[in-house]
Amino acid sequence: DVLDYCAGNGGKTLALAAMIQNRGRVYSHDVDENRLKQIQGSLGRAGCTCVETTTPAQLRENKNLWYNETTGKGGVDVVLVDAPCSSTGVLR
Repeated sequence: DVLDYCAGNGGKTLALAAMIQNRGRVYSHDVDENRLKQIQGSLGRAGCTCVETTTPAQLRENKNLWYNETTGKGGVDVVLVDAPCSSTGVLR
């Protein structure tokens, strides 16, 4: 699973989804909920079914995204942070 922590309008999220070939899960997070809404149309057009958008509140509440030291479960495999956002939408 991958967390795109500063997803912006979703360019990197789409690239990540393509890289994992719609297997696994990509969590697309941004503090600006309007940006997350813009991602939805792009995801549909690209046929991405592995992406879940998350607001800051949802990120805090989703216990599957947080590693639990006691059980050894949860968490993501990779976190991508583009901070501060470059606004280029380019992932190489």
